Amino acid sequence: MEFLTAEEAEALLKAPDPATWIGRRDQALLRVALQTGLRNAEITSLRRQDVQLGTGAHVRCLGKGRKQRCTPLRPDVATHLGQWLLEQPAEPTSPVFSTARGNALSPDALQRLVARHWKSAAQVCPSLKTKHVTPHSLRHTAAMELLRRGVDLTVIALWLGHESTQTTQTYLHADIVAKGTSPRPCRSEWNCTQTLLSSRPAAEVPGEPVIMPTSGARENRRPEPGCRRRLWPANRQPTSHLVRRAEPEPCAA
Repeated sequence: MEFLTAEEAEALLKAPDPATWIGRRDQALLRVALQTGLRNAEITSLRRQDVQLGTGAHVRCLGKGRKQRCTPLRPDVATHLGQWLLEQPAEPTSPVFSTARGNALSPDALQRLVARHWKSAAQVCPSLKTKHVTPHSLRHTAAMELLRRGVDLTVIALWLGHESTQTTQTYLHADIVAKGTSPRPCRSEWNCTQTLLSSRPAAEVPGEPVIMPTSGARENRRPEPGCRRRLWPANRQPTSHLVRRAEPEPCAA
């Protein structure tokens, strides 16, 4: 799965020439694509009536399965998009990103547009030479940026218009590979809690709570890693010992 780093995305945004009409169009389009993660067909089908600026700025699109969704716009992206729309016809049905003749861009034209600016950006950002950047790469980049900012996978799935979070899981695996880490199970779950055992009753150590050993466990024996333990609820403490909840280890990122 191909996605861009922050430096590569910035180089791509700087590739179009803002002094020309086409350059301003391409720059606005790339900003929207990198932030919203819209599909190729969703971007080219955007109309003026699908863009809401000001408070709660967002774009509305018709995704796969003819399902409509709204994607928020960051203030900086909304500002650039608003400036671009000032140069476009004000009719509600006019395309947001049009050709010089006023027609909507075709999916093939968007492919060529991204490829042209990718090759230009690679001259100043050498790492782009090792990648094959397409409109779908910009969609992957938006998803990875949301994931790195701590957005939940279910929210990312809604953002991208995925049917289920299973499709979105690929971004989590890609992020793990990019960081060079491997996932490990979260040990703060109730059915996978490792407890410390103590053989001394609470009376021998005043003020120090003791964790009860689970049934079948011998004294002075620590539980095997990964074994399932059930903690005593706080409102059901045994009378012979004090009970303390084990401190959970932090979850893996």
